[in-house]
Amino acid sequence: FLLFVLPEFQAKAGNNIIAEKGDPPLLYDDLSVNVILSGFGDFYVDAVYTDKGVLFINIEDLFKKLKISCKVGQNGTLLEGSLDKSSRTYVVDFSKSQIKVGSKIIKAKNGMIKETGALYVESSLFAEAFGIKLTFNIRALTLILKSDFELPIIKQMRIDNLRANLSKLSGEVKADTIVKRNYHLLKFGTLDWSIASSQALASSQSGAS
Repeated sequence: FLLFVLPEFQAKAGNNIIAEKGDPPLLYDDLSVNVILSGFGDFYVDAVYTDKGVLFINIEDLFKKLKISCKVGQNGTLLEGSLDKSSRTYVVDFSKSQIKVGSKIIKAKNGMIKETGALYVESSLFAEAFGIKLTFNIRALTLILKSDFELPIIKQMRIDNLRANLSKLSGEVKADTIVKRNYHLLKFGTLDWSIASSQALASSQSGAS
């Protein structure tokens, strides 16, 4: 089935990725998955789809797209940051096969892989660990993303919209383009007009006399 759905899979099926310590390498296919986020739009993230039918998401790529803070350390085996506020800190530790969010620890054996230096987390773990539900449609290569908290990217969009509405209510108009006036005494057209005006004035005065 996979060979028909993902035409490139057959060519890449000989590749493998590092799974959890002690587990055999997995056959996989590189994907660029379209993430659909209600109220925002969509964007693409890097993912891999294994021969066992499991989707893994590049967590650093996803979190940066969602404006969730993240810092990578220990040669890409550790990722840490905070979710919607500083009290909800998290640590994704590949060497320990676990995800820690606040005081909660989620064991993630077989739930993390490393590929070309990047850390990938099984899509189903995002809901359990972070409250981010990812629903994968393999035919359309899309992920429907929903969260049980306000994502930073949505919060930023809401604030930006609020500021824009307040500016409209207060009568502020932001000009798209500012055109500067450029009058100069020695400009060719201005000089011609000045000479013509002077001649006309002189003629009228001589006629009056």
